[in-house]
Amino acid sequence: KRQGQNNPNVRFEPGVGVYVDNIYLPRADTQLVDIVNAQSIQVLRGPQGTLFGRNTIGGAILVNTVKPGPEASGFAELDLGDLDRQRARVNVSGPLINDRLFAGLTVSRAREDGYREDAMTGVDYGDTNKDAVLAQFRYESGELFSSDLMLFWSKQDENAAPQVCEAVNPAAALFLLTAPGVSESYAEQCAASGRLNKEEKVLMDRITSRFEQENILGGITLAWDLENVTLKSITGYLGQDNITKGDDTDATNLYTLLNGSELRRQALGSGIAGDDQERTFFSQEFQVTGTAFDNTLDYTVGVFYSSEEIDNNLGGVVTGPGGWLGVPLGEQVLPLLEGARSITLNDYENSSLAAFSQLNFHLSDMWQVTLGARYTYEEKESSQEDYDSQTPSPGLLTREAFDELEDFLQDYTLTDTQVAKDDWTEFSPALTVSMLFPEEWHSETLSDGMLYLSGAGGFKAGGFAPFVDEQLTAFEPETLWTYELGFKLDLWGQRARLNGAFYYSEYDDMQLNVTRTDFSVQPPATDDGIINAGEAKITGAEMELSFLPVEGLFV
Repeated sequence: KRQGQNNPNVRFEPGVGVYVDNIYLPRADTQLVDIVNAQSIQVLRGPQGTLFGRNTIGGAILVNTVKPGPEASGFAELDLGDLDRQRARVNVSGPLINDRLFAGLTVSRAREDGYREDAMTGVDYGDTNKDAVLAQFRYESGELFSSDLMLFWSKQDENAAPQVCEAVNPAAALFLLTAPGVSESYAEQCAASGRLNKEEKVLMDRITSRFEQENILGGITLAWDLENVTLKSITGYLGQDNITKGDDTDATNLYTLLNGSELRRQALGSGIAGDDQERTFFSQEFQVTGTAFDNTLDYTVGVFYSSEEIDNNLGGVVTGPGGWLGVPLGEQVLPLLEGARSITLNDYENSSLAAFSQLNFHLSDMWQVTLGARYTYEEKESSQEDYDSQTPSPGLLTREAFDELEDFLQDYTLTDTQVAKDDWTEFSPALTVSMLFPEEWHSETLSDGMLYLSGAGGFKAGGFAPFVDEQLTAFEPETLWTYELGFKLDLWGQRARLNGAFYYSEYDDMQLNVTRTDFSVQPPATDDGIINAGEAKITGAEMELSFLPVEGLFV
């Protein structure tokens, strides 16, 4: 299903929600942080809008870390392999004060060389360079109250993933262009990239595409266990800085395209704050869970609030080294300012407030009905500064003079300031009817089983799409309804499990990333952004069988 979103651009919302110890991670690139001591990982498929809210249109991933306890414990792991692979973890855990306060510390380090070398620069792409520290504290005051504190730090400093060029449309004018420092055209460079792939090498941007990021994640959960009722307060904080994002979309050393390093170099050359993007995210949830009516009703009710700020998010496309591309004309080159003509600097403020409830009715030993609903209010504000290059084309140049433009700094000036604000409300209901197989149906073959029919709604948040030379334009939330009919069977003394499902999903206001070209300027300028499409439908079925043929073997 296409409900996920792996684009790290902060304009895009993820389609699958990721939670670490009940703390929501708001961005797709945030979800890359290594959880260094996970106890369990739950994958919830389909819309999870009732309990988890926005951006769980494709599901939710719940990661729970190992909590410290009264017994002293620890471990050390070392994983070595080819490509100079070195991965190490060390953990210590145990009591601190009178069997009431427990603590744990895990340190992780991962190093690995890239799996593709650039044939021109010798840079390894697809490498691993991560460090992380996880500190945990747990306090128990008897049977009524407990609290968990998590502090997590991670740093990632790596080259981008390697790419190989494939000429989808060789007739496009793009393939005729050249760039400073490269005598070949894009068509020749692309063909060379394809040949190098057979040698397990690539031909990437001369300015190394980087991925750098530092994360600080904190969370505290307070729980009061009363008679038939549990009260919870879940507080989360995420801070990110030292952020660099780069991606070599064209997979040659001709263009720079989405290379954040070159974009930042151009911005800093004109005094634009392009190297200090910062993000902060705060969330607070209050939750009440319990049972009522002689355990025939299980319920969860709660409220959720989040606030996010993103400052100095640099945008734009610098298509060639120094911001130039060229049209070869005999022994001379005509420089074009394609793609380097504009830079944007954005600030975002996002807030969300929701109330939710889920009720599970045990109508009998055989029938269960689950009802859920969530009401969400969201508000977003974006401010944008537009900078345009004032550098004119120098006209026809010799090849030597054109190559000297490789380190050129464009002259950018502020041309426009925009502010956009919008808000949305969404209602996400869910209904599931389950039939549990009674014991008289059980046999030597059938150990247990259930049938279910469900319908659930979810949504992915709206936002703003600033296309080049256009005003900030709001796009609406993407909503999804999914209906599912399925079964789960435990067979042969629970040595096998057979799951099956038929599902139908329907989108409204599907969000699509599109590319637009502004032909009102010369040369034409191109940028990407999000728009709302119409409806889309998905129909499918799936079957899954898992079994234990002999002890110790899981298939």
